[in-house]
Amino acid sequence: MPESSDGAPAPVSDNSPGGELQAGAERPRTARRDRGNRNRRGHNNVPRAEKFTGKCDDLKNYVYEISSSHRTTETFMRTTREIAEYIGREFDDAGDFRTGLVEMNLPALREPADPADPNNRIAVKKWEIEYGRYEKKQAGRKKNAERAFALIIGQCSPAVRDLIEADATWEIINTSSDVIPLLRLIRQAVVSKHTNQHKIHALVEAEQAFFDFKQRNLSHSDFLERFKDLAEV
Repeated sequence: MPESSDGAPAPVSDNSPGGELQAGAERPRTARRDRGNRNRRGHNNVPRAEKFTGKCDDLKNYVYEISSSHRTTETFMRTTREIAEYIGREFDDAGDFRTGLVEMNLPALREPADPADPNNRIAVKKWEIEYGRYEKKQAGRKKNAERAFALIIGQCSPAVRDLIEADATWEIINTSSDVIPLLRLIRQAVVSKHTNQHKIHALVEAEQAFFDFKQRNLSHSDFLERFKDLAEV
């Protein structure tokens, strides 16, 4: 071991070639502590994935997403119900959507029949008024359907959108802005975890969720609402 001029052992230096410690030398505690702090800081800086809450602020957290929970069916129905009520409340002349989206069936708009006697001026006038109302309802239905389609898509998580957009029917559904086929496709994606599951498999899963459902600590009203959601699927 090297000695100092007065014969005492010289302190070990870590300034050896290459910046490495000499054999048997111990790294200073401050260096080890600094390295530990750097490691902890680096770990804490890892960004966390943000939870998807939907694009509509008024429907925050009412979303369609892929989940491992066995309650995907009732979650789908609850989200659909909230969206339907929002549309019925916020859109003009959208009462049909409030009930139709939940039931997965919008009532058809019926064109008025031609007047039996085209020479009867009163009958023709009534027909013209009815037909004008029919055309107005048609235009309103189309406008609301397009808005509802965009709203529903905005509540789909990226994973759900990947699934439905990969389906063979997506292009037709998207081009026509048909909300009922869209909801059916979303339901198949979130309940079955993919869009091409055999109908028998999807039915078995839905029945299993239905028969496993128990009231437990739910109030009577909450139990009835969830029971209806499961039954409707």
